[in-house]
Amino acid sequence: MMSGTQYKQGDVVLVPVPFTSLKEAKQRPALIISNDAHNVKVEDVVICGITSNIKDEPYSIILEQKDMAEGKIYFLSRIKADKIFTIHKAIIKRKLGIVNAKVLERTKEEVKKLIS
Repeated sequence: MMSGTQYKQGDVVLVPVPFTSLKEAKQRPALIISNDAHNVKVEDVVICGITSNIKDEPYSIILEQKDMAEGKIYFLSRIKADKIFTIHKAIIKRKLGIVNAKVLERTKEEVKKLIS
């Protein structure tokens, strides 16, 4: 049986995100993209990294404070739909907020483009 906070698709959380070399990690915001049916059944969630480096790159979506349905994002950022990780819920430091439905849908579209 699972315990603790239940995270939902669209939540922005603070997590240790590894660099692609997997040798180091930094505390970064990330967007939970796994669906709620999955999230309630298992101890892991699927996330996309979020960066404050706002350089226009493929598979990325600008994230501003106005895009938050709840909570705060402190810097103009980009959701990187090509930086996808599966993490254990226990390493989530805290929930920062929730993106609005439009941003969540755009993120899903970018993930679909990436794997199509």
